[in-house]
Amino acid sequence: MPSLIDIRRRVKAVKSTQQITKAMKMVSSSKLRRAQERIVKGRPYAPHHYRRLANAADAGLSASGHGSDTFLIGELVPYGAASNRIRPLEFIREMACVNKRFKPFHGKQARKRGCDNFHPLPGTGFAHHPYTLAGGPNVRAEHRDDVSISYLNRLVKTLKKLGRKNRLEHPHMKVWLTEFGYQTDPPDFFQTPIGKVPGFMGLSEWLAWRNRHVASYSQYLLRDEQDRGAFQTGLRFHSGKAKPGVYNAYRLPFFVRLGRGRKIEVWGGIRSAGRGRSVTIQSRRGGKWRKLGTATTAKRGYFHKNFRVSGAGSRKYRFKSGGKTSIKLNGVHR
Repeated sequence: MPSLIDIRRRVKAVKSTQQITKAMKMVSSSKLRRAQERIVKGRPYAPHHYRRLANAADAGLSASGHGSDTFLIGELVPYGAASNRIRPLEFIREMACVNKRFKPFHGKQARKRGCDNFHPLPGTGFAHHPYTLAGGPNVRAEHRDDVSISYLNRLVKTLKKLGRKNRLEHPHMKVWLTEFGYQTDPPDFFQTPIGKVPGFMGLSEWLAWRNRHVASYSQYLLRDEQDRGAFQTGLRFHSGKAKPGVYNAYRLPFFVRLGRGRKIEVWGGIRSAGRGRSVTIQSRRGGKWRKLGTATTAKRGYFHKNFRVSGAGSRKYRFKSGGKTSIKLNGVHR
């Protein structure tokens, strides 16, 4: 049986070991912190790793006989963060091995990025998630390298410049909006009040529709996630119940832009329709709904028409088609 002196020695040894372990942890944490700081101050890593992945995917598609398939690259978020998230346009430039002036990297700058044997980026289109903040499409994206729904032309111009400088295999890439939606309150009281979301949805889709470089527009999600800290962008609550106004605003997107004087631009769509569906556009100013005119959907199910109407800014608008009625809204200046 160990003596009291042996026990005291062992306790002292254990304490000494614990102190050494604590010191090692502090050193390791310091080294990790310094390494993170060097990464932040140095060149971004993710775009160049992604470029290698995209090239490998392109080679795999070609080897398997799918080289002519639609192949989207990107899937970027709209905003950067303080120090740990690259802004989307900076990501694209780094991926294409050019600096902020679109000049190719050379020498040491090229080698440390893996750009010394650069080949034009593969892909037939560029995917993007142009989410905006709780205030809707009118929230400013202050940094020039951020791309929310109202700033799609920033992305379009960047892709055009890269195409002209032979940094893309397909120099006329279209933009595919593969994920978009508005988080609502309820259920998340930090997000957009649910009553504002239907109008924001119509304006956002109109912004995408009017940009001829946008090839697609996608809603995310159909139903809210169970965790309230996760995505609450569904057209339905997690229970399956349709969100008031939101579900209908997706099924029948609608937007009215106020012009000068009596001019208004009316835009909308029928999600399930193609070309040739007739719609009736109505307005109301304190009384009954009255017909403004009719329109016919084009190939993708959208319609667009201009009108002249007195008191345009004080009216509400809606459209009807096939027994269904859109949301009611006011026109806005844009």
